[in-house]
Amino acid sequence: MSIKDTTKCRHCFKEFADHNYVKDSINQYKCPVPVTESCYGGFNGGNPNDFFPDPECCSEGEIKQHKEACELWNSTKAKGIEPTPEDCPSGWLGNGIHIFKCKYGLGVTSCEIDSYFEEFHENESFIEGDL
Repeated sequence: MSIKDTTKCRHCFKEFADHNYVKDSINQYKCPVPVTESCYGGFNGGNPNDFFPDPECCSEGEIKQHKEACELWNSTKAKGIEPTPEDCPSGWLGNGIHIFKCKYGLGVTSCEIDSYFEEFHENESFIEGDL
């Protein structure tokens, strides 16, 4: 790779020198700024703080359950203990029938994904949604 330390990344706009080597790779460098993706639907498990119930589609009970789960997660972390990610409450019933239980109702889930250095070219233009 013949890139200068000051070359900007098209994902995070930081300089190449700010990127980290990816173990067991000779050509990938991880961006220091993670990309956040979001999707609408039910809670898929993991950290309940990454899920945001839709107040127009959730019952008071679902919102209360979600709030309690977040409080438990946060208090566990505050004690210096890594919380166990919650399971996704879904499964196969048999005969090709799959059920997905939305214990916190419907809402938005936010998750971080890794991005890797790609050279930004000054004459490059972006369309909405690229960033």
